[in-house]
Amino acid sequence: MHLRWVMGNGLEPRFPTSATGGIGVIAIKDGVRNGETIGARQIEEGDQVGLITDSGGLGRTEAPEIPQLGRNTQGVRLYCVE
Repeated sequence: MHLRWVMGNGLEPRFPTSATGGIGVIAIKDGVRNGETIGARQIEEGDQVGLITDSGGLGRTEAPEIPQLGRNTQGVRLYCVE
């Protein structure tokens, strides 16, 4: 199982859920570069990820196709929002 965030600029960090001793983690920072947090979900490997923009753009991908990165990264471009 993984935790995923989608940011306003289309970036999406992903990392596994694991025991953190109850202290939590900083996943990604909101701001001008990343945009605001659009949503966060816990997903499994067989799931699909879909996005719909305000202007009607659509994007969909299989969960395993998005690479898993470390917690100190910005994420991968899931959808180009321009």
